[in-house]
Amino acid sequence: MRLHRKILADVDAGLYLKIDLMPETHREAERLLLAVDGIVLRTADALRLAQACLAGAAAIVTYDQKMVEAAIKIGLSPLP
Repeated sequence: MRLHRKILADVDAGLYLKIDLMPETHREAERLLLAVDGIVLRTADALRLAQACLAGAAAIVTYDQKMVEAAIKIGLSPLP
């Protein structure tokens, strides 16, 4: 509960951007699933990448190598 409250406080403070899953997010994820040649993405990964793109993010945090490769292909910097 403490962690949840802390995260919500950080969102309220503008440290994080809360992005809802909207129909355009699903359309962008579908486009990414078809457009990222040579990388088989899981649906949840495509949704995360779509949310990042639509939010105007410059980077995405992931330890998954496929996500790293896909992020680079679509112009996001993978972190760490």
